[in-house]
Amino acid sequence: MKVFVDDRPYTPAGGREQTLGQLAQEVGESDAAHPRLVVNIHCDGQPLPEEGMEEMLARPIEQFDTLELITQPLGSLVAGTLAEASARLAEADAARGQIAGLLTEGKWEPAFQQLQTLFAAWRQVQEAVLLSSQALNVPLDELRVEDRSVAEVFDLFKKMLGELKDAMVARDLVLVADILQYEFETPFACWRSLVEQLQQRTGSIPEP
Repeated sequence: MKVFVDDRPYTPAGGREQTLGQLAQEVGESDAAHPRLVVNIHCDGQPLPEEGMEEMLARPIEQFDTLELITQPLGSLVAGTLAEASARLAEADAARGQIAGLLTEGKWEPAFQQLQTLFAAWRQVQEAVLLSSQALNVPLDELRVEDRSVAEVFDLFKKMLGELKDAMVARDLVLVADILQYEFETPFACWRSLVEQLQQRTGSIPEP
């Protein structure tokens, strides 16, 4: 069995019995001063499939003849993820006023379409925060926003979504517009702060 990391021969410290997933973790942590993430794996010349990926990662590496792992520096990878999340958050924030204007004019359909885009941006930002905190090994309960815990930020956003949904079901366009334009200001500010805090943590990671 041959193992290559970034096109260089690599000897697994955990032995041949460890799983592919364990090997990927080992590789990422092999240089404590310069943490990396495995972003691509080829098994016997074939890329890791999306379907059945968990099953493949659970297989012992001794079952393969050749393994090729590609890594990227943790800091730059997470920084890119957070930068994209920050951009999406800014776009969604700007869209709030546009959607409110459409609703005020009674243009429900185009407003609803933009709302779907806004919600998609929200989901991306949430995923970026969760994944980045895990990659940086930063417990979310360590982060606070204006004396709010991350759990309280999530609860606040959930509450605002509930109010928005009720107003949408009631077809109260004025109330939907008001919630988006005014009530969502605080949740957006909280998420901006979370992204910025993680970006600061990312900046402290040394690059190779």
